[in-house]
Amino acid sequence: MFLLFLRLRSTCHKLGTFHLFAHATVSLMFCLLAVTVLLSFPGCEGISAAVHAPQSPAAEITVKISPASATLNSGEYFQFSALVTGTSQTAVTWASSAGSISSHGMLHAPQPTSAMTLKVVAISTTATRQWASAVVAVAPRVPRPSITTTTLAAGTVGTAYSETLAASGGQPPYQWSVISGALPSGIQLTASSGVISGTPSVAGKFSFVVGLKDAIGNTTNSALSLSIATASTPIQCGPPAYLCARTDTNVTGLPATLPDWGNLTGAGRIFTDPTFNANHPPTYVRVTDYNTDKNHDSFSVGAGNGDDSHFNLNDTLLWLNNGGNALFVFSLNPATLATSLVSALNVGSYCCDGQWSRVNSNYLYTITPAGVLTKLDFSKMSAGQPAATVVYNFANCGVSGPFSEDFGGIGGNDDVFVATFGAKDTPANVYVAAYSASASTCYLYRTDQGKVYSYPGGRLIGSTGPSTDTFYIHGAHLSDHTGTWLVVTESQDACPTCASLYYAWQIGTATLRHCSVNCGGHSSGTANGWLNNGGSSGHFPPLDFRPWDGFDGSMVTNENTGGTDTLNTTMDSHPTSQNDPAGTGQYPIFATTYDTAATFSAYSNEIIAWQQPGPILRFGHTFSSPTDTNFSAAYGIGAVSSTGRFYAVSTNGEGTLGSTTGNSQCALSSGNCRSDVFILKLF
Repeated sequence: MFLLFLRLRSTCHKLGTFHLFAHATVSLMFCLLAVTVLLSFPGCEGISAAVHAPQSPAAEITVKISPASATLNSGEYFQFSALVTGTSQTAVTWASSAGSISSHGMLHAPQPTSAMTLKVVAISTTATRQWASAVVAVAPRVPRPSITTTTLAAGTVGTAYSETLAASGGQPPYQWSVISGALPSGIQLTASSGVISGTPSVAGKFSFVVGLKDAIGNTTNSALSLSIATASTPIQCGPPAYLCARTDTNVTGLPATLPDWGNLTGAGRIFTDPTFNANHPPTYVRVTDYNTDKNHDSFSVGAGNGDDSHFNLNDTLLWLNNGGNALFVFSLNPATLATSLVSALNVGSYCCDGQWSRVNSNYLYTITPAGVLTKLDFSKMSAGQPAATVVYNFANCGVSGPFSEDFGGIGGNDDVFVATFGAKDTPANVYVAAYSASASTCYLYRTDQGKVYSYPGGRLIGSTGPSTDTFYIHGAHLSDHTGTWLVVTESQDACPTCASLYYAWQIGTATLRHCSVNCGGHSSGTANGWLNNGGSSGHFPPLDFRPWDGFDGSMVTNENTGGTDTLNTTMDSHPTSQNDPAGTGQYPIFATTYDTAATFSAYSNEIIAWQQPGPILRFGHTFSSPTDTNFSAAYGIGAVSSTGRFYAVSTNGEGTLGSTTGNSQCALSSGNCRSDVFILKLF
């Protein structure tokens, strides 16, 4: 009998080495049966009854299983791990007394009708007498889930709506989704709670199918419908809620036939796109065309970050750039959308960027190539040019080199004016100048020295930080419209070892804060803090907010509470907050998106807005192909007006605006397609 026991024990160990994982239960049962038989013979009473594993390990080699215990739901998957010490051969064989386990330690729990306990064993493949075990408690099988909601209460256009879907069975928590059909515009389904809520903007009966998935992967669905009645009073399409905008996440490609905005010519033409929003078709006006500039140049809106004020205070004037960086000012009739050219400013006299006054709708500030800050008064025109008044000469602020074409902005009710000097994105571009009119003082931040000075006099105010954070500049933006905080962007080629590419300088002091967490993407800002496409949530479109005292990233808030579930890495966006300069958070932050993917997804190449908080608002297409070589057109660079009523966007019209050489057709890959500017009426 002793010889039989030794033979069986040897067989069990041998089989265990190769077969004790999930697909060899026959061999395991044979060993367990064999030991059970041995225990029934006289003289075998001393053999251990722990039949789920071989004998305990030798002292020099140990196996440890982690975790040592677990509690699982019926049918749940769970990953175990094992650590083998005392040998370089650390592989193990896995076995379980119920359910199944993979060769990598992934346990699939059984689905018992009542609670049970099973054992998981890890056995060294090198020394099969070395093993460890874990105890697993398994909850009983639960019924498959079912959706118990069969009807939904009716809603009314313009009135807040909320209903919660209900379900039974399955293993909570549940995940809800709309798998076919669509909810009414303005209504969304919260995946984690099953709450259908929002403010509907369209009347009608809407049929859809909701899906449910429980914690262990069981699914079910149910067909529902939601009726929305017409409001007794007209819906309010304007700010802050923009109830006529779309809030769904359905993919919306371009219309089969593009709207008629003309070809080489078409300035002043008004058109709509009912395929984007049939109930509230987006309405656009084309501002520029081939004949707008005597040199037949292209036109665009600003640059990548959204702190330039392109519209004046009452939306009656806006400035745009041509391809040669000349400033062109246009009039806009907010009621009729009629536009016309008011003035083509001489590029030799004024350079590149303009900033509208925050106190007078007729004043546009700009800077000459020599660095002279100038106020242009469009209520006083002569020979097509506005009256000009010198405000300040930045040559008196210790700068060296030419104006870098970066007019950083205006703050504090036309009190603070910011510009950078030195050839852009070169080692000479190290001068950030901020002039305070009320104090008659200019503050100079030398980014190559990390020092701040005041002028007149060149008095040293202090050092901004460690010597490693010296750099040359890509841009500077007065994102804080009070004129307190200035965001300075380091040129990407300037300092590979620097701690940050974005810095917030408190004007008039040596205080410099470094952005160190989720600092990427384009940006804008308000009096309360900085907004950028940092992507802290992993959701698209990403928008992060951080207060100025938390600029380093210690106080980041994700503003995307209603976008798509995963980050689309082929997309970019350009936020602008001119409609909420005080940072009240009551108004949405607008942006255009840019998507290089071969197929459209939700928000691809659209004009959108993040509510603070709330679902993402969708207003219309940019009609701009990302395959263009013109930066502003490819990215659909745009700007919102201060009233939140209009959005100006650079576009190539999907290559239908003709060529810069006067041809009616062009290939986007050729590099000679025109770009023009459309204005979208937001409400």
